[in-house]
Amino acid sequence: MNKFLLFVLSCAPVLSHGQAAHITFKSKQAAGQAVKILAPLNGQFFWGMIQNEMLDSTGILVLENRETVPGVYTFYCNGSYSLYVRPNQDYVVTVNADKKDRPLSIASADSAGQLQLNKLSSEFYQTVGMNYYKADTSFVNNKARVQAALDSCMRVFTQLKRNGQIDDGFLQFVSKKAKAYYASVLGASLIPSTHHLVFKKDSAAYDAGRIRLMQARWRELATICDVSDPDNTGPGEYIDYANLINMWLVGYIQGSLNGTFKKFKTQDDYEQFHYDNIQQSYKGKLAEYLSASHLAYLLLEEKFLPQIPKEYKAFTTQYPHSPYTSFMKPGMEKLLAYQEKSKEDYTPQQKFVPTYDSINTFDAVVAYFPGKTLFIDLWATWCGPCKAEFGYNKELRAFLKAKNIVPLYISIDREEDEQRWKDMIKYYDLQGYHLRANPELMKDIRRLFSNKDVLSIPRYVLIKDRKIVGLSMKAPSEKEALYKQLESYL
Repeated sequence: MNKFLLFVLSCAPVLSHGQAAHITFKSKQAAGQAVKILAPLNGQFFWGMIQNEMLDSTGILVLENRETVPGVYTFYCNGSYSLYVRPNQDYVVTVNADKKDRPLSIASADSAGQLQLNKLSSEFYQTVGMNYYKADTSFVNNKARVQAALDSCMRVFTQLKRNGQIDDGFLQFVSKKAKAYYASVLGASLIPSTHHLVFKKDSAAYDAGRIRLMQARWRELATICDVSDPDNTGPGEYIDYANLINMWLVGYIQGSLNGTFKKFKTQDDYEQFHYDNIQQSYKGKLAEYLSASHLAYLLLEEKFLPQIPKEYKAFTTQYPHSPYTSFMKPGMEKLLAYQEKSKEDYTPQQKFVPTYDSINTFDAVVAYFPGKTLFIDLWATWCGPCKAEFGYNKELRAFLKAKNIVPLYISIDREEDEQRWKDMIKYYDLQGYHLRANPELMKDIRRLFSNKDVLSIPRYVLIKDRKIVGLSMKAPSEKEALYKQLESYL
């Protein structure tokens, strides 16, 4: 059953006797658009809880607050916004893009805390940790830096608690969130040194003392956030932290020492590596939560890995009454549909650029379409946002056809994932031309479209008269905004 029950706008936002509590999200600028909502499951962050809803014609969505324990909602609508929700409380979240200095307002009894929650750092923890390492390779110094940042963060919320502006539960949640984040930052600062460890005892570079030291430093992260404590599973940052520990301490260091670590060549190998580490390293409720979270993420991202059905069956057998299972069933249905679709032939509208594997430059790609205007979609099978945009392709196809624009999909997948790339073309019915970039073409694509050496996808590019005229086009989900942008170049 859908967790979110929509109510008419006339429902009053203030509780009176006999009325249910509501969560209202407003964004006038996004009227009629989709909003993704990630709700908690019994207070826990869980990827399987994400839902798509629509704002009405005035930009309003009203949900019933049916929570029985506190937890955090995240709204994704031209940005992401967090809301700490307690049972039986009303909340109104308003996003006004016209107010550049203060676009977010939250009406609630703890509004000051809610706004401060949305000011917490959202920068990718690996980026922050790597920058720490570049500035100072000393673990001791970086730990002190992390602790100072954590203390500074918590002082604000501790003062809000003293002032009666947030309750104990709010403060405890923020503490867990911040600790998981900064433990991840410190862990990320260890990655370069960990990566350079040598485990072959016959190598001149082998240093047993160095390995023990790095092991101890990874374990020292538990003084900030204990990955084995089920009580830390409330915030989403815990999942990032658990994945980091599973990858580097459990999987790489301990796996290399006991001979179980093997380099992975494909997405399948990588995800299997993570799942196996969970099974071997955790027990009870925490193993159930992390296993379900891993499966839910793979299903949400529509990775369609061949081992998922086996892992799902093992999970449901081991945990027959798990609260997570019902929220994974829709993803499993999509996976089964994908497997059936992959057996079909390509349609006449799904075309491959001849000898695409020998095309080494972007100019050579464009040269294959003389006199054509191209709308290029840079994507990959592992990119969840890329695949989410395919849901808007039907309208886009009609527009492109009417304007005589040719759709070209360029995959940046590795050669090992070629079959999955081709199967996804069928599943998502990607009508147009296709090619998968080889390593040389990838270098050229990165040269043209990277920002500070980072290539972000999905990326949409418009080519006219063999020249790039639209370097960063709007996404298909932006519909009219994209269509107007395209028309401006024609």
